[in-house]
Amino acid sequence: MVTDALRDWPLFAQFAADETTALEKLSTRFGKDVVIINDRAPARHADAQRGRPQVSLRTTVTEYCAYCVNQSHQEASSAPRFYLNGWRAFNDHEELQNDCPMPYFMRDADLTRDIMAQIDAQLFDRSGASLRQSPPWYEGMCRALWKLFVGPMGTVTRLHCDAGDAHGWLAQLTGTKLFVLFSPNDTAALAPIAGETETVQSDVDPLACACDMSAWPTGATPFIAVVKPGEAVIIPRGWWHYAASMGTSATAQCNFYNEWNAAALTATVVRQIKGYKGKH
Repeated sequence: MVTDALRDWPLFAQFAADETTALEKLSTRFGKDVVIINDRAPARHADAQRGRPQVSLRTTVTEYCAYCVNQSHQEASSAPRFYLNGWRAFNDHEELQNDCPMPYFMRDADLTRDIMAQIDAQLFDRSGASLRQSPPWYEGMCRALWKLFVGPMGTVTRLHCDAGDAHGWLAQLTGTKLFVLFSPNDTAALAPIAGETETVQSDVDPLACACDMSAWPTGATPFIAVVKPGEAVIIPRGWWHYAASMGTSATAQCNFYNEWNAAALTATVVRQIKGYKGKH
């Protein structure tokens, strides 16, 4: 946990007011953006196989913020609430790089751009300088690792490990979020769902298990964090995590790479290049 994670973020200074005001500011700044909201996150192939596929809707940020405000006035319900999860706002709004610089606690830990620059150098050593671009081709890939998550109270990110063997950190812009994490050593106890290729996922619901301890996975030890505005939780590669919004919530998230998982980033880039060549 980092308790002053967003101390250098102008965007946090704008959103640090109460949750309703934060939604109003979000709507004012990004209201016309068209986004996809889901009633389950992350997506699972198993949902469709079990006869309950994920429901996704296309809407604007303004309409979704109004939905969040309306949900905050509704009584608690067991029905899933729609979640703006994994919104690539940093790709759509490059100016956010000024409002959301690399957090101070990540400056020596996040080596993603350095690794990408090394991959870039290797590619051009073999392919010739004529392929060079300005800005570098990998800038978009780096920005795609940054996302926003917005939702009313009760929105849930189901238990999973991030794709691409990536580390990650998540920080609260507004609202409070509960995180439940499990070590990679608990993977067998959490019984990963077969056939999930994008992320590693589990059917274990930590909150449901807390209400019925007989359902708790034997041998699995939870690490619990309640993350408040301005705070962040850092999640190393391979660590399982589950999150639940305890009120209207806006969360910034970034996946990152360093010497511990550089090979995974290199493999991802190679797959994308092969896919690009295959289409052209």
